[in-house]
Amino acid sequence: MRLITVLISLGVEHFYPQLAKWRDDNWWSNYQGWWAKHLAATNWWNAITAILFPLLPIMIAVILVRCLLGTLLFGLFGYLFDAIVLWYLLRNTWITEPQYDGAVFCRAHEQRFAILFWFFVLGIWAAVLYRVVSWMVNNAKDENSPYYATLSLLTQSHQLIAWIPARLTALSYALVGNFTPAFSIWQQQAWQKGGNSELLINCGEAALEEQDNNAVELLIKRVLLLWLLALALVTIGMLV
Repeated sequence: MRLITVLISLGVEHFYPQLAKWRDDNWWSNYQGWWAKHLAATNWWNAITAILFPLLPIMIAVILVRCLLGTLLFGLFGYLFDAIVLWYLLRNTWITEPQYDGAVFCRAHEQRFAILFWFFVLGIWAAVLYRVVSWMVNNAKDENSPYYATLSLLTQSHQLIAWIPARLTALSYALVGNFTPAFSIWQQQAWQKGGNSELLINCGEAALEEQDNNAVELLIKRVLLLWLLALALVTIGMLV
């Protein structure tokens, strides 16, 4: 059923791009700002609580709503909830510059493949957790932010939960692109500690025949098809 959920989310994204205006991330900055306003001057405020206080209500709400809806109409409402949330989490704005930029491979991983990985493995709550941690890392990079003190801990957490999907994404770049040089880089760098961004950029660039945005888009579409095929095979295998 997770395959159908993913296809619904991707279908809505593809056929109704005008709905993307509802996927506004500014609410998260405002939400974090509310917590900082109420806690920054209290004894509750430190690096750990600054992460947990905004994070836990979101996760608890997602889990509770999913559990409640999963009991209605043979779970149909639960799957619909998954599709809506997954559509909201996914992005397709990895190419933000008119000229080629190697960091596009990291953005594609963050906006799509890492989220899909955790949804495939553990469900919608894990996909939400990954996306929220990514948002928190981005917000903490501002030196004027009250969350700047959490940047080190957030970065380490993000590196940890991104480690496996980053290696699968980098391997996928090699499999659907210029295989030999990309796979050689993957073999050299995949098992090093950390280095998710470097691995994704190096494998992605090596997998390209030409370094331009059109080639990048084609490569990312091929990776998505590969992942959907893999999920389909896993789903069929579980049914047999």
